[in-house]
Amino acid sequence: MTPNISYPKPGYLSARYPARFLQGETLKHREADQATGSYRLAAHVHYLQEKHGWHIERREVSEETKDPTGRAAKYMEYWLPGWLIEWAGTEGQEYVEKVLELETQRIAARLAATSVCVPMIMI
Repeated sequence: MTPNISYPKPGYLSARYPARFLQGETLKHREADQATGSYRLAAHVHYLQEKHGWHIERREVSEETKDPTGRAAKYMEYWLPGWLIEWAGTEGQEYVEKVLELETQRIAARLAATSVCVPMIMI
């Protein structure tokens, strides 16, 4: 079976998810939020499937919350099947490198822009 997949442009937010999936990561909403600042993992998974042809596996998981009533939350966990990571091969890993390099550059630029050097005045 040869999938008919395409890759989102490396600079797009939606590219950051397949880059992680292609490294074998399993993502839940909290991890995706921490990695990208977006709490829309399910929407990105849907987009990758519908617009780019990705086959993304999922399962429902349940975890205790910090709710004092002891409530458990149910949510989805997503990953790529091993056969698809293998199929993507070198092209997939080169894509991962491009996406992560852009992400690193943007983080560095943002940190540089928010780091203000204030000269000290000696009295």
